[in-house]
Amino acid sequence: MAENMDATGSGEQQEKRGLSRRTVLAGAAWSVPVIAVASAAPAMAASPPVVIDFGQSTACKIPGNSMGFCYNKGYVLWARFVNETNTDYYVTVTGLVLGLPSDPQGEVPQCVVGMTNPGVTTPCPPSATSCMYVPANQTTILGVFTNANTDSGSDWVTVSLALYTDAACGGTAENYTLDPYNLTGGSWTGVNPNGSPTGSCVFPYANMCFTPPTACGTSCASV
Repeated sequence: MAENMDATGSGEQQEKRGLSRRTVLAGAAWSVPVIAVASAAPAMAASPPVVIDFGQSTACKIPGNSMGFCYNKGYVLWARFVNETNTDYYVTVTGLVLGLPSDPQGEVPQCVVGMTNPGVTTPCPPSATSCMYVPANQTTILGVFTNANTDSGSDWVTVSLALYTDAACGGTAENYTLDPYNLTGGSWTGVNPNGSPTGSCVFPYANMCFTPPTACGTSCASV
């Protein structure tokens, strides 16, 4: 009798273990696809075709009206735009926000004055352009100029882009906001007669024909 009871008990225990094991496996089978879909969605949602390599970009602030051209605590971002696709893109910066060193939660939205390509020396680049060409499979350094009536210093920067495949930024835009990046730099206090910027700001090119965009006559003009 004891042997039968032991055998029966052993069988019940095995059955319980079998059910428990099947239950766990069933739960795992349902949970795996959910986890896989959830982790794949953010990667598909991000990743614009043209990005800024902030690690190779330079931030420059314009303190007060030191540089002139109607700037009041302006900001210059020498941004290295990277196009790793086989499609030519035209880009405009639709927004630029600076994080304040004095306030970790503070931010200063900038008024974008214009953009320029300092690599174009013949003829000299125009003083202000809102739409710039970034060829397929190339990296292009572009200057993004802003103006603000508040602090132009920053601990981080957030940039919003509109990308177009039609020339002169025509057609339908693809809009992206890049992740904030800790980017600080020197000050730009003017331009030498040869066109090179003065101050501690690191300029991407040396001794070339260059005219900074002016904020005069724009919505960014200081009052």
